[in-house]
Amino acid sequence: MLDERSPALLTVGYEGRSVDDVVAGLVAQEVSLLIDVRLTPLSRKRGLSKRGLTEHLAAAGIEYLHLRALGNPVDNRDGLPVASIKVVCDQPADGQGLV
Repeated sequence: MLDERSPALLTVGYEGRSVDDVVAGLVAQEVSLLIDVRLTPLSRKRGLSKRGLTEHLAAAGIEYLHLRALGNPVDNRDGLPVASIKVVCDQPADGQGLV
């Protein structure tokens, strides 16, 4: 678990995960607010678009906020090393900081 003395910022990905898996991970980390930074908060995966995700999060006591301005703009994505980011996100230091 995270140090309860200080607020934490976590990142979460949903590739290969269901909405129930994502929400369970957030609940396990005691997350109270999810900020969605996707340009367009849509997903082909059931429950992971804005409305469905908001409903699932609310049922778990987690607030949802969409702030697309915090995301990565389309014109900056071509050079993004996706494989490197996936490795970092899948293997957080000390098992903390990422869901």
